[in-house]
Amino acid sequence: MERSDHVLAPYKPRLRNAAAKALRKRGVKLRLGSTVAAVEPDAVVLADGSRLPSDLTVWALGVTAPQQVSDWGLPQGKGGRITLTAALNVPEHPEIFVAGDLSGPPAPQPQLAQPAIQMGEHVGKQIAAALRGRPLRPFSYHDPGIMATVGKAQAVLQLPSGLTVHGLPAWLVWIFIHVTYLLGGRNRASVLLNFFWRYAGPRRSATSVSQ
Repeated sequence: MERSDHVLAPYKPRLRNAAAKALRKRGVKLRLGSTVAAVEPDAVVLADGSRLPSDLTVWALGVTAPQQVSDWGLPQGKGGRITLTAALNVPEHPEIFVAGDLSGPPAPQPQLAQPAIQMGEHVGKQIAAALRGRPLRPFSYHDPGIMATVGKAQAVLQLPSGLTVHGLPAWLVWIFIHVTYLLGGRNRASVLLNFFWRYAGPRRSATSVSQ
């Protein structure tokens, strides 16, 4: 179920259509443009009043700040994000920096791994600069592109240049990038071996992975 009229709304239409086609091919029934009003133990209730019986409901609404964040006394914006300056610190408390899903800079960033990683690196540099009495610098996000996998040998990739790739080539790129970010050569080799054994070994699994 998706409130938007498309799956993977941030992607270009070509990739949205490819992802939807891959999901339907795997037997997934898509309910696009549907808003959930309530989740009950045995059903999902839509905004139009209809009920969908469900033994197991997987809910992926998005990222919001934990309730205890409001107890900190810091200004909050949409989704409970802490309102920040361009340098990722709190206006009334410049000694407090926030990175990742809780950050609410003037130019909001998607709540994904890459923005959080780059924010963390930026905050570290700003703290070091502040200790030396140097001025703080605004955060600038470098967009490396976005990608998602919708099953075995099926993924979508969109680069800032406008290049789009889907299918097996994008899936292989997705595997390579995720393995690259692991720490240590032994971990990379182990994960890569287990991954391909899972999908190409004699006992193939019907499970599909999405990210």
